[in-house]
Amino acid sequence: MLVNIGDKVRFLDDVGEGIVTKFVNKTIVNVLMPDGFDIPAHIENLVVIEQASAKEKKAEAQNKAQESIDISYNYIDREQFSYADFAEDIEGNDAPSVFFAYVAEKDEKNEKINLFIINDCNYFLMYVFSSQEKEIHKYRKHGILEPNTKFQIGSLSMPEINEIAYFNFQFLFFKTKDYKPVNAVERLLKIQHSKFYKPGCFDENDFFNEKALIIDLMSDIEKSIAGITVEDIQKIAEEKEFSENYQKEQAVKFSARPEPEKWEVDLHINQLLVDCRGLSNSEIIDIQIKHFHKKMDEALEAKNVGKIVFIHGIGNGTLKNEVRKALAEQYPKLKYQDASFKEYGFGATMVIL
Repeated sequence: MLVNIGDKVRFLDDVGEGIVTKFVNKTIVNVLMPDGFDIPAHIENLVVIEQASAKEKKAEAQNKAQESIDISYNYIDREQFSYADFAEDIEGNDAPSVFFAYVAEKDEKNEKINLFIINDCNYFLMYVFSSQEKEIHKYRKHGILEPNTKFQIGSLSMPEINEIAYFNFQFLFFKTKDYKPVNAVERLLKIQHSKFYKPGCFDENDFFNEKALIIDLMSDIEKSIAGITVEDIQKIAEEKEFSENYQKEQAVKFSARPEPEKWEVDLHINQLLVDCRGLSNSEIIDIQIKHFHKKMDEALEAKNVGKIVFIHGIGNGTLKNEVRKALAEQYPKLKYQDASFKEYGFGATMVIL
């Protein structure tokens, strides 16, 4: 879907429409609602109902032509974007946490490995990504990642990966409000080429729909290059692999009772009705809230449900507000919060039963 600033758009995942005012990044735009508030929305969840005039498009093209620095689209320009747009914290993500991911992509000719960096914390992450190839230190990417987001920083074929000995990462964490400073971090990641050819190398994970090889860059296995040898890194990796295997074996032997279930309930009207034409906005909200109460009652009666996630989308916020109003008034003893950003973005509420 091609969207331009000034286009009038309608939400596919919720009720409401507005005007596109700016691009937050390559896939997110801000939409000005009739009530005067800007809300972020994914381009895939929008449909253009009225295009901007040719004059508006020309002005936007001229603005882009004046940009003098060519940087990654995930780099935030202070003059263009408000850091406050990304400053919403996720509970439990206060400690710095960064992952590196290999995601395989196959086509008819060959197999590529897409490289991702995952900022799984409430800090902004300034990063520099480079590699060491045949005694040469090669720059690859730099930028700033918003809190609790992921970004593709490269794509390599297997022959290209085989030429690389190490990946190097330099991180600086910061916030735009009062916070506890975190030391700058440098990580050296040795490429274990044989892993890519082993069955089960790519596994199910919390960050991608596809299977991926995920590496925790903030764990003890990856050390700063200052004062550490390749032999030290290999020894640490072997010890950690043995420890993880041992813990898995013990977990199988002494497995606890099954964890409480987590239910997911999609409140989008197209998931509840085959045809909603002719219904007013208030009638649609009533149907969605009745379904919310029905699922809450079922979850409370069930014996092994610990959490229930209600997917309400972003839209203009009406459905989200109604859900939280009902929780506060009719279920005051239950706790609720934003659901995982990695799984649901900004469009879901999790209730803890």
